[in-house]
Amino acid sequence: MDSKAARKRPVVPARRGSPLKVVALVLLLLIVLPVVALFGLSAAGMLPPALADVVNKVTGKAPPPVTPAPRQAAPAPVPAPGAAEPVAPPQGAAAGEAAAPAEGSTP
Repeated sequence: MDSKAARKRPVVPARRGSPLKVVALVLLLLIVLPVVALFGLSAAGMLPPALADVVNKVTGKAPPPVTPAPRQAAPAPVPAPGAAEPVAPPQGAAAGEAAAPAEGSTP
């Protein structure tokens, strides 16, 4: 029995890796992969607007300018049948120019 006991080696678990490898793996899984996924989704235009604004602020991209819808000119009023024709401005007045006050009137 002594010969078998002498031949046995003590069981020592194998080392799995250095602590630096574990730290690098944790950083990769918790920080790098989500950031890469976020930028990938942002480039594809698949982010909700609130999250897209945050990504744009971080990357320094200016948000697209918000332009109001172009306003259409109001349609000209249609006179009722039998109504008087609209009066044309005096000949001397240009479009958009106010008529001069009558002489002798005070401002």
